[in-house]
Amino acid sequence: MKGNYVFPKELLLNYGFRPGKAGFLLEKDFRKGVFQAQIRVQDNILSFHLIDKTSGDPYPLVNLDQAGEFLTPLKEEKEMLLKDILSKCAIYRYASEQTNRIYTILEKELGSPFAHIFEKYPEFAVLRNESKKWFALLVEIEGRKIHREEERIDLLNVRNDDIDPFMTLGVLPAYHMNKRTWVSLVLNDTLSDFFVLEKVRKSLELSREKSQRTLSL
Repeated sequence: MKGNYVFPKELLLNYGFRPGKAGFLLEKDFRKGVFQAQIRVQDNILSFHLIDKTSGDPYPLVNLDQAGEFLTPLKEEKEMLLKDILSKCAIYRYASEQTNRIYTILEKELGSPFAHIFEKYPEFAVLRNESKKWFALLVEIEGRKIHREEERIDLLNVRNDDIDPFMTLGVLPAYHMNKRTWVSLVLNDTLSDFFVLEKVRKSLELSREKSQRTLSL
């Protein structure tokens, strides 16, 4: 499984992976001990193999693309395991170095991780306040979707009450959100890290104010 992921050593070890000559290996009984799953992480690539414990032979994964009373649960268990490993052992790496810096700083400052809640779009991530209201949405999209020349571009949507997106370089009307109350910050170093972080903090304040208004109704 290839993707823009990095697998920190400490997260792999905490999950149960063992280091070896060919990366990190995790062996787990699969389908009530009928198979052994061998999951390997090497050069930030996650691979999955099944061993038939009766014969000791590899089980062809092409079989999992078929449907059936036996194969469908097998495929579902594989997908659940890989999803769990990605959620607990992997960090999504964005194309923009500014995005990766901002991502790391905010997680440390806020003490809570970005939530990657969109299975179809693992690169999308949200920050939520104590009342679960969103105050930031990080997206990585094709540049053409917002009439930009870049192949891929990272945007951070934040709540807004003071920026004119048509007058500020690096700020756009919110991508796929309410353009009256949100803006998109372009994360390509056009804006300083300080500016971006201040707008995220302000967005958190605005989300808390909205939560308080909701509670008082």
